Amino acid sequence: MNKMSVNDNRIAHALYQGKGDHLPYAASAHYLINKYISAYWKHDKNDLDFISMELTLCGYLEMPATCAISRKLKLKWIARVLNISPILLHNDPSLPF
Repeated sequence: MNKMSVNDNRIAHALYQGKGDHLPYAASAHYLINKYISAYWKHDKNDLDFISMELTLCGYLEMPATCAISRKLKLKWIARVLNISPILLHNDPSLPF
C-alpha cells in the first residue's frame, strides 16, 4: 500500500517550492478530489491538473478555521475550487475542520 504523500514528481516539486509543508493536508486534499471531482485526471497524481488542484486545496486546508465565520469562508473557497455548492461540504461529516 502506498504511503500518503504530497505529489512527488518534478513539476510538483517546482510548484510546491517555497509553499511550506502541505503534507499534513494531502490526505484531506486527496479525499476532496476523489469525492467531488469527476474529471478524468482525478486518479492520476502525475497529471498537472491534479497537482494544481492538490496544491490549491492544501493551501486552503492549511488556513485556520478558528470560528464559525472563518470555517464558513474556508468552506466557500474550497467549494469554489471544486466547483460545487458549499452546502455539500458543510454537510460532509468526513471533513477534518
